[in-house]
Amino acid sequence: MVIDVVDISVPVMRAINIAIINQPNPVRGFEATYDQLAYLINFSQYLITDSETGAVVNGENIYDYFPDKDPSGGGGGSLIEKSITENGLYKAKDDNAKGYSSVDVNVSSGGIYAGSAPTSCRGSNIVGPYGYKVIDE
Repeated sequence: MVIDVVDISVPVMRAINIAIINQPNPVRGFEATYDQLAYLINFSQYLITDSETGAVVNGENIYDYFPDKDPSGGGGGSLIEKSITENGLYKAKDDNAKGYSSVDVNVSSGGIYAGSAPTSCRGSNIVGPYGYKVIDE
């Protein structure tokens, strides 16, 4: 990825090198690796932008530029629909996706949590919207 880096804690054109990439401030058109960029975004005094678009690069969008490094998305992909017919653990990266846009669950039988929460001494076993237990007392 080609980036621009400016140390905003010092005057522009001050003779100081940018850490990690050892280039003089400000840096324009530097081709950075994922590892270099991952270290650079930890320095709050650096303004890092995509040289081509001018978009700020930070910890929230670094995987947009390096999707193969995304630990939750597993190498690119996009949001997909998922149909589940068996209990189990499902990971989007196993489906080569970033995540699930919708999930259709149709499990005919299963464990204790299939359809309701266990009954407690406080009453109801009904789970309301947002996963909160509904108290019927």
